Amino acid sequence: MSDSGLFYCGVPEHQLTPDTKEFIKQLKAYSDEHTISVYVIDKALGQSMKIEAYDYVEKFIVLIPKHKIMLIDYGAQINSAFDNFVEDFISDLEYLSKRYDYQRKLGRSRNWKDCIAKLQFNKIAPLNIKDVLQDNSVSVPRERTVELLISLLIGSINDIQKIGLDDPRTLLEKV
Repeated sequence: MSDSGLFYCGVPEHQLTPDTKEFIKQLKAYSDEHTISVYVIDKALGQSMKIEAYDYVEKFIVLIPKHKIMLIDYGAQINSAFDNFVEDFISDLEYLSKRYDYQRKLGRSRNWKDCIAKLQFNKIAPLNIKDVLQDNSVSVPRERTVELLISLLIGSINDIQKIGLDDPRTLLEKV
């Protein structure tokens, strides 16, 4: 965690390469500089999620509000294992959406799959975090969808009856 408490990295360091460690360091700096929450995870968080670790380990997931959920593959070779992980991840996220009744607001995965980006790490080098984030920002109407998906992934789940897809307008709605 950073000093500001806005950055979280839950990926075991021994799984990362020197380049991916540098990329994550840049994400932390971005989080600190812009005072924005950034999560780097390898699976959904939370004890009650019952989402198992994935077989494919040469990947991490970046969660930043107003940006697509970025599934980043840093494996040495392009292979089908990452594609299998992506399918499993979307399936697990849809399971969480259904389990916590978010599906009522978000719909099935086909309605929000466009909020997920598959990135090959060797194709985003040299490491320019600003370009990566700019390329993966979402349109204003999709920002709330991404926020709800992120909340499912980090275990910050609210009663769906009390929230909506529209951005909260009043201070009370924001709380």
